[in-house]
Amino acid sequence: MTILLAICALATVVIVGYRLVFAPARGPSHQPDNPSMVFETGWESARDEGFLLFETRDVSGGGRPPVDVVVFMDSECPFCALFHETVQKIATDTLPVRVFYVNHPLDYHEHSTPGARAADCAHELGFFREWIDSVYRNQQSLGLMGWGTLAIEAGIRDTARISHCAREEGTTRDERIATTLKLGQQLGVEGTPTVLVNGWRYGTPPSESQLRTTIAEMVADRWTRALPMLASKAISAEVKPVWTIDGVGQAGLLPWRLDDVAIGEAGEVYVAQPWDLRIMRLDSSGEVLWQAGGRGEGPGEFSAISAVGVLDDTVFVSDSDQGRVSLFSTDGHFLATRRLAAKLEMQSVRDGLFITGGWPVVLLEGGHAIAEPHLLGAPALPEAGVQQEHSRIPLLRIDSLGMVIDTVAWREVSGAIVGIVRGNRLFQVQAPYEGFSKTAVMPNGQGAIIARWTDPAEGLVTITRRDMKGDTVFHRAYGYEPVPLTRRAIERTLQELSVFPTGEQEAPEGPEFEQALREGGLIPATLPPITALAVGRDGSVWLRREDRGEENVVWTVLSPSGEVQDVVALPRRQRVAAATRSFFIAVEENAFGVPSVIRYDR
Repeated sequence: MTILLAICALATVVIVGYRLVFAPARGPSHQPDNPSMVFETGWESARDEGFLLFETRDVSGGGRPPVDVVVFMDSECPFCALFHETVQKIATDTLPVRVFYVNHPLDYHEHSTPGARAADCAHELGFFREWIDSVYRNQQSLGLMGWGTLAIEAGIRDTARISHCAREEGTTRDERIATTLKLGQQLGVEGTPTVLVNGWRYGTPPSESQLRTTIAEMVADRWTRALPMLASKAISAEVKPVWTIDGVGQAGLLPWRLDDVAIGEAGEVYVAQPWDLRIMRLDSSGEVLWQAGGRGEGPGEFSAISAVGVLDDTVFVSDSDQGRVSLFSTDGHFLATRRLAAKLEMQSVRDGLFITGGWPVVLLEGGHAIAEPHLLGAPALPEAGVQQEHSRIPLLRIDSLGMVIDTVAWREVSGAIVGIVRGNRLFQVQAPYEGFSKTAVMPNGQGAIIARWTDPAEGLVTITRRDMKGDTVFHRAYGYEPVPLTRRAIERTLQELSVFPTGEQEAPEGPEFEQALREGGLIPATLPPITALAVGRDGSVWLRREDRGEENVVWTVLSPSGEVQDVVALPRRQRVAAATRSFFIAVEENAFGVPSVIRYDR
């Protein structure tokens, strides 16, 4: 008897230990009263790839559409087996519900991938529900019971086919599993089970009562959970500058564009100086440690500085005029210069405007790069009035020979040109409030970020991250509170309009352009929610919010996975140029166009 009790106790420890050790590291160990929920756009793709477990009918006769419950599951995950019991309890409900299971095998479970293949096969045979019931009922015997034995218990006659499916590798079945794994990554799946209800993803699997409540509220159209909001007011501690380098200060040379600032792995800062075509390295106190480069066509010299960045322990400088990249060590020694430009044939993007070639903006491993094409020509402009314009500029991944491999993302340029004739002269300005998207390349070489926003009536901002192949890594939706466009903001914007040609005494002034903008319907009722986009070396996303014409503008900071992380206010003329987890660099141009570089600690 003592021996028998000891064996039973050991078995209990093994079973409990199995559940603890093999549960997902991020899986739930308890059910919170109010689990956080995030809406995931594109969730329908996962539903369409899933297996229908069951569907209940609306007995009220009201013809209400069903609520879709999507569950990312793993055959060997013990919490999936527990949640399957919860799902089974709503199978007899009178509310319209459809439940879909999506394969998401975890790589540290020995039997998960064979189980996913077998589930796919059972679905083809029309026995998915019976199959998954059998698997979860006998989960602790996986690896001891054969797949054919589980098939028999599920009522499947063709047991040999199930066993063959579980073993067979490299088939279209594996391709479907890879697709659902990728969809799970895009939808924020970090463990199993992950549950979405009409696109709303629970932070942890819901209890039976929570699931029933959510379904009932959605069926009755009483669902009130809001999207995560992008706050437009500073709520974090005030940030203060650590150091500032004026354009005519320590180095005596001017930075050029916001893109020409980079942060290295050790936190060092590199700034381009196009006045004499050099780059300089700054330490944490703002001291210039070294300068390199210079104007010319020799090794380590430039005709134009198009981008500066850091790959591991190498600083790269892209020269769009010469179609090459120069490499330096982090202590300023010249290493090499090599030809690297996109081999892209000339293409029209709109009337009179073409793209061709392209210079690297980010250097990647293996000599590859992300490149942005050259813009050539001049768009056809109106003699007077308004002309709408829309262009899509590809961001390209190229190999070491400049051959295009993939399109990582598209930079969408939308806007309008307003022309006014004064005497015999045509004067033009770019409409200030146009555009519904921003795109930025990630400086760590992991892809690109695209921010889009919808009509103010919908109040929706989406953030999409694409990897180097152009595939979606995640797609997040946020709500925002539209900010009315005030008279003060309009007047300040009109004062800052850049009129072409410049310096003409007879040029129209703000009121005339305002009238033309209004006649063209180009002064909206609300401000664009996003006015600039930057991406940190750590993958953080920096969104410059509405420009209200005030002294400061708010920046909303998202974590690399898309959660709202921080909200800071910066002077209106400053733009975030580079960032890490501990600090960020801003560039500011004064009223005379003279820039300064400022470091802020976070």
